[in-house]
Amino acid sequence: MQNPRPAFPRLASSRLFVAAVAASLSACAAQAPTNTGFISAGPALTAPAATKDRLVHVAADFDAAAYDGWLLREVAIVRGPFTEESTDPAAREALLDHARQTIARAFDAKLPRHSAAGPRTLVVRAAITGIERANPVLNAVTTAAILTPVTAGGASSEIEVLDGATGKRLIAHAGADNGSLSLGFPQAYFEKYGHARRALARQADDVAALAATRSVAAK
Repeated sequence: MQNPRPAFPRLASSRLFVAAVAASLSACAAQAPTNTGFISAGPALTAPAATKDRLVHVAADFDAAAYDGWLLREVAIVRGPFTEESTDPAAREALLDHARQTIARAFDAKLPRHSAAGPRTLVVRAAITGIERANPVLNAVTTAAILTPVTAGGASSEIEVLDGATGKRLIAHAGADNGSLSLGFPQAYFEKYGHARRALARQADDVAALAATRSVAAK
């Protein structure tokens, strides 16, 4: 009687096959800060020290203490160089709604919301300028076979904060985030737009933090 062949070589070869297929299909998100023209004219945005995924400008005379409320004027999708062609209309609307909610959550935690713009109101405008999705099915297969998801998503945005009376640009922020261990791991790898949603929330939080900083120029 012949001894049964050990399963290990077959298991190893199947994992190698999955890894080879995954390598041909995998994609790391490649979002980067954009410059679509959505942000109002003003001084150039620059990258803070040791930061590649943020471009920022804060007016030298901006002081959060001069403002006692905020309102959201606009959230749009403005096509940038990192937006997937295949993003369907329903997903676009869902991401727009998510961006509105995350901006509201971030700013409501810092300031009351005003119903109309005035001299003590911060007015927020935002655009989603990059959208990339993960492949949850492929990630599930590769995680089961080789313990690693191989595709990631991400998003880019441009956000500005204006003076409610004069329209002066106080804060301008172009941000980008790609799927990583620090961006919703592991759940986001198994949601088509999980990384994109978390990226937009992170960017909204960054801008709200800048808007709540007292005497930015004095720091």
